[in-house]
Amino acid sequence: MFRAVSFLFWVSHFLYVPILSPCLESLGGTYAWIGLVLSSYGLAQCACRVPFGIFSDLVKVRMPFIRVGLAIGTCSCLLFALTDSLGWVLVSRSLAGVAAATWVAFTVLYSRHYPDRDVHRAMSSISFVVVLAQLTGMSAGGYLVNQWGWHAPFWLGTMTAYSAAVGDGDRTHSP
Repeated sequence: MFRAVSFLFWVSHFLYVPILSPCLESLGGTYAWIGLVLSSYGLAQCACRVPFGIFSDLVKVRMPFIRVGLAIGTCSCLLFALTDSLGWVLVSRSLAGVAAATWVAFTVLYSRHYPDRDVHRAMSSISFVVVLAQLTGMSAGGYLVNQWGWHAPFWLGTMTAYSAAVGDGDRTHSP
């Protein structure tokens, strides 16, 4: 279940990546604005990942961070789906970066379900899931836009992120 939740989490983040720049351009965004929106994801991760990791280590809990990340990821996609405002798109992409920053808690919790000698297997396994989700999401994004328009990847991202959030439950505790 943990791998399925992780897959859905990352698919929701990458469904719209290949179409985000042209979508922003169609909304009237300048190249400088598009660059700001695209970089806001990484900036939010840089600002949040280490503090989230340190704080989750201090309090020795991971699930609240995972649940918050899933909820923020859902809100990010939903906000993208509901807006054509360049300002709200910046907020949406930044929220996606904050959600992605919670990934540190996912990996720590996941690796704890394996004996120390198998942690490398755990990390390989979860890394494969992430890359597969990224490939799947980016491959589907352009198709969705061609079939149903600019907002389709965001709506599907909302649904997959929400599925991950409600599907996590207590079953996410085991790989």
